[in-house]
Amino acid sequence: MRKDLPGVKRRNLLLTTGIGFGTTEQGLRRRKSVRGSSISPETSQLNLKVTQAGSKPLEELIKVEEKKK
Repeated sequence: MRKDLPGVKRRNLLLTTGIGFGTTEQGLRRRKSVRGSSISPETSQLNLKVTQAGSKPLEELIKVEEKKK
């Protein structure tokens, strides 16, 4: 997910640096498939960090579903 790309669709962008592509060679560009900055039902994973405690506990906000084996 890129901050500078609006929407939720995947797009093929020609990247030189930034989120999704890093290089040590100067002038190297690569076409990568990246997703926009909005969250959709197709988003499979979010990595985040809690910086402040809110009025409700996290267990109440995030309901964890147990998967059957």
